[in-house]
Amino acid sequence: SKTAAYHYFDGREDLLTAVLDGVLDRLLHALGPWDPARDEEDFGARFAAGSAALAAHLRDHPEDLALADAAIGRSDGTPWLDWFDALVTDGRRLGMIRTDVDHALMVSATAAVIRAADAWAVALMTSGSLEGLPQGDPPHQLWTLLRGLWGAAAAAPGQEPNGAH
Repeated sequence: SKTAAYHYFDGREDLLTAVLDGVLDRLLHALGPWDPARDEEDFGARFAAGSAALAAHLRDHPEDLALADAAIGRSDGTPWLDWFDALVTDGRRLGMIRTDVDHALMVSATAAVIRAADAWAVALMTSGSLEGLPQGDPPHQLWTLLRGLWGAAAAAPGQEPNGAH
């Protein structure tokens, strides 16, 4: 009842926060923790496995699918960004992610690219348009975007690229 709900929550905003925190917790659980990879191939495989697990969760839980973007966007970012911090740290350790960009900026940029790709994929899943794409296309497109973001450092005008990753 409404009265019982107000016994546990201070109002609508508190209730909404609890619901979205629950969605975010389930998304992070489906994604799983980022464990350091052995090499670049293992990194890609771990990333693909996490993405596939998250996509499967969203497919099987339409209630989380409907609230996923709101849950990620509303959060203060800490648990979500912690996952991306671990990913970027590991990618840099492996030499896959450039080091000429501030670590916190790279974490935020990586999370933003993935959030944009997630919103795109969620819209496709919700509309049923995902079925018309080639098998594996959304993960491939995301990987292409990330590799561009993470790639070798750009040379300053008049300088040669240093080949740093």
